[in-house]
Amino acid sequence: MNPLLGIIGNPKQGNIAASNTICFDVLRRKFPSAIVNAGSIDLGSLEMLGDLQSATKGDDALYFYGELFNSNELAAITSLTPSAENASLVLALISAKGVDAVKLVNGQFVIIYYQKAQNRISIISDHMGVQQLLYYCNEEMFLFGSEVKLMMTHPGCPKGIDWATALRRPQPQIALASYKSHDTWFKGINLLPEGSMLQIDLLTFKTNIKSYWKPQDTQPAANDTRTAEQVMEQYAALLENAVKVRMEDNGTTHSLLSGGLDSSAICSLAARNGIVETFSIINQTTMLEDTTSYCAKMAAEMNFDNKQFLIPYHRLCFNADLWKQRVWRAESPVNHTDSLTKTLLHYAIRKANPEVKNLLTGTGSDQMNGGLVGYIAQVTDDPNQTWDNFQNEILDVERRTLIARSEDSLWQCRKFVSRDFLSTISGKEIEKNPWMIYVDGCTHSEAYSLLWDEQRASASHGHITRYPFLDYRIAEFIAAVPERLHKDLFIDKRILREPSKHFLPDYIVNKPKMPYNLPEYDFRAELYAFLTADGPDSLFIAAFGDIDTPHPVIDKKMLYSRIQALRQNPEILEWLNIMHIINLGLLEQLAEKNEQDLNYEALLEVPAHIEFDEPESAIVKLRKELDVLTTDEMLDLPLKFAENCSLLLDTKTNKYYLSKRNNITYEIDEEYKHWKQFLMAVDNKLSAHQVLQATGLQYVDIEEFFMISLKEQILVTNDKKTGY
Repeated sequence: MNPLLGIIGNPKQGNIAASNTICFDVLRRKFPSAIVNAGSIDLGSLEMLGDLQSATKGDDALYFYGELFNSNELAAITSLTPSAENASLVLALISAKGVDAVKLVNGQFVIIYYQKAQNRISIISDHMGVQQLLYYCNEEMFLFGSEVKLMMTHPGCPKGIDWATALRRPQPQIALASYKSHDTWFKGINLLPEGSMLQIDLLTFKTNIKSYWKPQDTQPAANDTRTAEQVMEQYAALLENAVKVRMEDNGTTHSLLSGGLDSSAICSLAARNGIVETFSIINQTTMLEDTTSYCAKMAAEMNFDNKQFLIPYHRLCFNADLWKQRVWRAESPVNHTDSLTKTLLHYAIRKANPEVKNLLTGTGSDQMNGGLVGYIAQVTDDPNQTWDNFQNEILDVERRTLIARSEDSLWQCRKFVSRDFLSTISGKEIEKNPWMIYVDGCTHSEAYSLLWDEQRASASHGHITRYPFLDYRIAEFIAAVPERLHKDLFIDKRILREPSKHFLPDYIVNKPKMPYNLPEYDFRAELYAFLTADGPDSLFIAAFGDIDTPHPVIDKKMLYSRIQALRQNPEILEWLNIMHIINLGLLEQLAEKNEQDLNYEALLEVPAHIEFDEPESAIVKLRKELDVLTTDEMLDLPLKFAENCSLLLDTKTNKYYLSKRNNITYEIDEEYKHWKQFLMAVDNKLSAHQVLQATGLQYVDIEEFFMISLKEQILVTNDKKTGY
């Protein structure tokens, strides 16, 4: 899909055509490849450039940007044929039932609807905000587009960072936060909220935004007697339909496959309804989690094609120029790797399969189905306790939205005050359905992280990514689940995991937790130290220039001092905060950049396609390419308990517990006697192999818990790898 840029001029301000002309000329010069096939529309007060479908009825005009998934339903309502263009179907629907009928449109889209008689333009987002639209408004114009860099080609668009918002917005490692804002990181530029309609009165040039849909509008029915099993069965059927309506009508459907539950479910359901070809990333994480093997194995067993591409991120990222290009291309200060690895995957797909246009993805499942519960609350062996921990956390998120932190005493005792009382004194409504606090918070955070990156990664190579889990009907379905079933369905995504047993292999459904963040492979501290090291390539210098020149927001000397300290004593969360600030400094330069400045593919080879005709040989080769230890090599490393971690014996009950950071984490009962025997023999000197030999145990006896303990950094090896 081509990018979108639109300008609505204020008739009272006279002719702003000159600045618009400058904007489109600059756009064509700076980003020629991006808009090479974009069509243009000029209605005088409204000018647009992009991949738009249009329809007119009388003096009204409607422009559709994006995708439509329920053309059959709209055709039945409007008496048009399902083959009619998207814009025609939607305009006929709105003409028959009013503009609020857009809530019946299933798709990922932006609609621009011009009503000449009313002197009004409405810009409408899809229900879940999948097709993102950014906008800026001043007295002269209303500017909107699909990317910040396109909007900044207009001379009237602000070019700076909105530091107030940028420093408030939580980073993605905070799974759930109370902060919610549709301001972006950029001054004056906002993200059109999901399920909303922004209306511009062309006489007064005033704007207002109203919501036409939100999942909270759907509430659990008081007389809902469904069982958990019935809900799961209905959910699986709805998900399959959400996949089916996003598949290609003719030919092959393409999908991204990570080897996890979510993407595997999407690919399997698609394969039940047509021909499917899938694409996967190979890096250290996929090797450590065994998902590289799982993708190849599942594709062979389920009879769909799988192409895997090698992207050695742990090597590529030690490059300051590439880091800057990644930040500018993503238009985001977020540090996670998706904006690079996903873009390179799309690059590889385009080179290997140039006919591919659309791709399915499993993104959105964690936010809907409870996949982030374990990151929000402490998970215990007791589901009731886990759910209580989670409920306390999400309700505290709500309390924090009702109280100003400056109210020190009330803030401190907020957990002991009823929600109704806090609602009364704040004048704000509380959420009737507590689960939707989680869904709303997670999907909002996703809009500025995974979804933000995925849209730009796919668009940069001419692809459209489709999100079955973000079908608005699924959000409504989740909102209608009776509260009495939440605990049964939303811990560890049981609402998806259980029905997936009918169409996915056990090694996917019950995939053991693997150590994707083993200390041996967590090179982030070394990476950030490398990127900020003193010298001409330092990202600190690139972002903020000379340390003695004051910055209007950032205390550069204090920031530099903290970087120096982190080099000596790394604290990964503090490093992430520091890099977030440095990335924001780099984004202050975004307006100066052009297509060539962002073309990091020119620096990199096309990711290699790895064949799995002989899986064992492929894995051996990949371990060498990715510097991943074999199991035997890992077991030969010296093993010890991490700092403040130990095996404890309760002398009153004679029960053993694993302690992490001086907190009781896992009880080890008699069912796991081999694991207890192994732990009792760890002396902080022997290797895991030597401990196994001394105890007479086999690795298979302790493998699952051993890997979990490494992942949780309760046990660590002494051979910490550094970055490249």
